[in-house]
Amino acid sequence: MKSKLGICVFSVLISIGTNLLFHSLEYGEWIHSSLFPSNKGTDPCKSSVFLESGWQVADLSGKKIGTFFLPGNFSGLGYSVLHISKTIHFSEIPSCDIALLLGKTSEGTKVFWNGILLTERSEENKQFNFSYDKKKIYKIHQAKTENRLEILVSEYFENELGILEVVPNIGNLKVVLRKHYTFQIYYLILISTFLILGIYLVFLSIQEKKLGTHFNFGIFLILFFQFSFFGSEWKYELDWDFLVCKKVEYISLSFLFPFFTFFFSDFCRGRHYPFEFPLALWSVFLSFLFGYCSSPLELDQLNRSLLQPSWILYIWIIFKNLRARSVHQDGAGFWGAVCILVVSILLDIASARAWITFPRSSEYSILGFLLFCSFRISNRFVEMKKELQSWNVKLQEEVKVKTKELLESLTYVSSLKEKQDGDYFLMSSILQSCFKSKIEIFGDFKIETLVSQFKTFEFKSKPGEIGGDIVCLEEIRIGTRTFLAILNADAMGKSLQGATGALLAYSMFKSHIEVSSSGYYTPETWIVSLYEKIHRLFQIFDGNLFATGILALLDSENSCIFFLNAQHPPSILLRNNISGCIEKETSYKMGIPFVKEIPKVYCISLKENDSLIFGSDGREDLRLKTGTKEIRSFSEPFLLEVSKTKADLSLLKTKMNVYGDYMDDLSLVRIIRKEDPNKKSRDIWKETSKRKKLQKGILLWKKGDKKIACGLFAELSIDDPTDTDLAYITAWAFWKTGKLEKAKTYSEKLLYRDPENHQNLVLLAKIYFRLGISDVIILDLLESYGLDVQRMFRPTDNSRKVS
Repeated sequence: MKSKLGICVFSVLISIGTNLLFHSLEYGEWIHSSLFPSNKGTDPCKSSVFLESGWQVADLSGKKIGTFFLPGNFSGLGYSVLHISKTIHFSEIPSCDIALLLGKTSEGTKVFWNGILLTERSEENKQFNFSYDKKKIYKIHQAKTENRLEILVSEYFENELGILEVVPNIGNLKVVLRKHYTFQIYYLILISTFLILGIYLVFLSIQEKKLGTHFNFGIFLILFFQFSFFGSEWKYELDWDFLVCKKVEYISLSFLFPFFTFFFSDFCRGRHYPFEFPLALWSVFLSFLFGYCSSPLELDQLNRSLLQPSWILYIWIIFKNLRARSVHQDGAGFWGAVCILVVSILLDIASARAWITFPRSSEYSILGFLLFCSFRISNRFVEMKKELQSWNVKLQEEVKVKTKELLESLTYVSSLKEKQDGDYFLMSSILQSCFKSKIEIFGDFKIETLVSQFKTFEFKSKPGEIGGDIVCLEEIRIGTRTFLAILNADAMGKSLQGATGALLAYSMFKSHIEVSSSGYYTPETWIVSLYEKIHRLFQIFDGNLFATGILALLDSENSCIFFLNAQHPPSILLRNNISGCIEKETSYKMGIPFVKEIPKVYCISLKENDSLIFGSDGREDLRLKTGTKEIRSFSEPFLLEVSKTKADLSLLKTKMNVYGDYMDDLSLVRIIRKEDPNKKSRDIWKETSKRKKLQKGILLWKKGDKKIACGLFAELSIDDPTDTDLAYITAWAFWKTGKLEKAKTYSEKLLYRDPENHQNLVLLAKIYFRLGISDVIILDLLESYGLDVQRMFRPTDNSRKVS
């Protein structure tokens, strides 16, 4: 209890001390002269002559009312205008310029010195129609040893008449002005500390993204600065509009109590009373009324009748919060500081209503409140320092133990890292040996590749990289022709997982090449067969391993390429320095569970100097260089850079790195068709030969030599793989002659190239039926393209349909 009482008394003494300190700056000389009078008191050039007593007060008719002290409020005498006078004696005529410091008076004050009307700066400046809150300083002319000072005062605000603040005194003009401006500068410095601290607290709360205690107290200090600054005499010094300054002063005043109450509720209870927010809305409403006032009288009336009565509720809330905090030592201190602050505010209100004559003190009480907070915070730091010292000893011992454990863990992790890098090195070596290809020229085509894995490592000072991107090139034979098989795949994962997927895809690629050497394929069926094998292999992993890719066959003799895109980025063709995407649709990625889809195979002819580019999504999915982790797809810029770099793979990679950082494995394949001066003549000869063979095949078919005709049709389809009509004729001819496997091959060739060819779909369904393939497969095939199959495979109609 003693500790709480001591803290409370300490906070009260701080608040009272700050009031005494700053009031002594303003009233110190008067207090000293009252306590220690001297002979110099009648010479204004040497010291100020204070005129607090002996003032004759009379009405306008000259009827004497009595003798009074100044400052004082004479509104209780029942007059609206009074005449106040005093005879002043000097020991000798002043040898310096002297001035009268009258202080704050009621509005409409006129001062006469020896019958001469004196003027003050605010009265000379036409901009200031009012000066009731200004300390008035008059320069005195023609001073004598005996002088008559007369003051005519009139009432402007209700119950406010007379000299309201500061003991009137006469002194050296330079000294009076210096003291006046010194005090104003000190006052500005004082209230500026509130502004600086308030802005700091507001920015601190914004940085913490929490509008709580700091924010409310910061806004309170900023508002208090506005209220004090616009209510001070600086508006006269800066020649600002008086009414506007008064509106700002009263609007700031309307928000002071709401924000101080918000702060105190947050600090003491951590929550607000329900009626705090309606009170705040009342203040907002009053601030709008203040903004529309047309005179100081209206502002004062609203303040007295509507705003100040609401402060009773705020004071009640503040003391309720203090009661909740009183169990803590800080709460006891806040009791003292807040009590003094509330008393100071009540004294200011009473002084403003002219009930008493007392200098303003709320600013100094707030400073005392802040000083108490500072002392308590510093004391807390001292207590925390002692506590931290005791904890520091314990922590040092624990740090030694933890350091030893960390060193052991680091050694263990380093050994694991070395083993992991060894695994990476082994897998990387296997992949490099598998994917290494020496094929750079294939017929009229030049092949360029670029593979850069995202995951890098170092094993025994040997750098390496590992990932899921692969590029495989192998020469294969399909029938009597040689093709270049190309696999560009991107397996899911960036290290061991991706490398495992890449190795599996490569193994299936090599296996399919070996097995397919004895089978009967077209380029399309070969590609689809490879796609389905890799797809079924990855499906074993139940969705834990996928791969995208390009599966392609390059036909050098016909200058064309067949390829299937399994959700890889679109292939890009560069022709005449203009780049564009080829495929609009892609097949599903390999490994997706429960997918039933007819793959789509593209076939394009390449002209001289054409470049075809395949690549994984690492080429365009880049992380922005803005310090964030945002990843964006740069597909359009990649297409543009292909044209600018003329499809140079190394330069293309460098250019794309300007847009963002690579964050995935990267693989690129470029196929360039070289110039061939004899190609044009060979193409003309092949077209002529094609027409002759087709005519010959048709004649042989009509004569009944259907087997020979089938051979010619098949040869023509191989020679011109881009002609889908030839593929259908060949499939139809083989079906008619009973060679169902070959008919199936050519019909599927057309299916993968043109899945919506309904004529071919019906033909393929008939071939499947004759081969004994499941009805479900046939029905799915036809129904997926909207064909009516309800009656196609009825038992009574089967013989007729397949005839």
